[in-house]
Amino acid sequence: MRIFSLILLYVACATLLFAAEPLKKPLRFIPTDSVVCWDEDWCNLQQTAIRSGVNGRSYPLDIAPMKRKALRQLAEQWDNTMATQFDLTGALIGVPAGEQAYAAVRTVETSARLLALTGQAHYAEPLERLAFNLLPRLALDSTDAPGRHMAGRLLLSLVGTTYAADDEGVFINFYTNSFARTTVGTRSVSIDMVTAMPHDARIKLRIGLSRGTQHMKVRLRLPLWACRQAFPASAYTADEPAGLSPEIFVNGRSEQLPVEQGYIVIDRYWNNGDEVYLDFPFSPLCLRSLRPSESSTPTAIQRGPLLYVPFAGRPTAPTLTPESLTEADEPGPLGHTVLVEKATDITPNDTPLLLLPYVDAAMMR
Repeated sequence: MRIFSLILLYVACATLLFAAEPLKKPLRFIPTDSVVCWDEDWCNLQQTAIRSGVNGRSYPLDIAPMKRKALRQLAEQWDNTMATQFDLTGALIGVPAGEQAYAAVRTVETSARLLALTGQAHYAEPLERLAFNLLPRLALDSTDAPGRHMAGRLLLSLVGTTYAADDEGVFINFYTNSFARTTVGTRSVSIDMVTAMPHDARIKLRIGLSRGTQHMKVRLRLPLWACRQAFPASAYTADEPAGLSPEIFVNGRSEQLPVEQGYIVIDRYWNNGDEVYLDFPFSPLCLRSLRPSESSTPTAIQRGPLLYVPFAGRPTAPTLTPESLTEADEPGPLGHTVLVEKATDITPNDTPLLLLPYVDAAMMR
């Protein structure tokens, strides 16, 4: 019950202006060359970046400390200007398609810096959207070599923001099939994450220690989509109550855990090989635009961090609900999860609506 109450509090606060208070020390993002991604498709951000031709050169991120006043000004700029302009892929509205990779540079630079300096999880929201929607599409675009190269560099930078560490423990900002190694204090710590995210919400973590036991905090980011909330809240609404709390098991035992700054915190003594199982709520989320310029746009479909778009069948109906969609029996042409209208929700003369992840649909056109 405790974690559910704290999630509701986090959801309520997430729509307001966060007071940006600097950490005593900025978080240390785990460098890209200390992270290994395991997937064999575009969900492997490292592999997708390499396919873009970047040759391992990530975009440098500045996380140098800032004075409190300057940090608050940057956070206000992010909240009042940048965050209001995001679409569901992490792109900035009003920016021409050929310039989106360069616009994403500012998003990544600012959001990653604020995340590292404040430890507030909501700054990772646009980074996750970019990582699994816009940037893979741009990195695989054969018609725009400069944009493809920049998108690839940004993807490598985002691999380096997947995990972070401080003197107390580790932070997990994104969920992707990967392995990372870092230090907490003077001890070597490894994190082995096994998951089919972004297509499935079940996550398994195994903690590795160089020796003995170690007291530390493992912080797991609680995404707004897992709370059944839209981002940015000024532009989209889910018209749904807050979702169920995630299920968390540590070494097979169910845990009720606190939420701090948008992270679920596991504070304990860890042994080598300890495991954490995490299941997020993962049904499709139907979003409606609040922007006057998009008022005629059909309902948008999001599932986890992925934006889904119509690919076949009828145009998207504004009456779609999470209950009217299900996973198709077969994956899409690129092997990823397809959503389809349930047969009970359409007439015999209608063609069921098929929805593909945004990246898949763009690659197939």
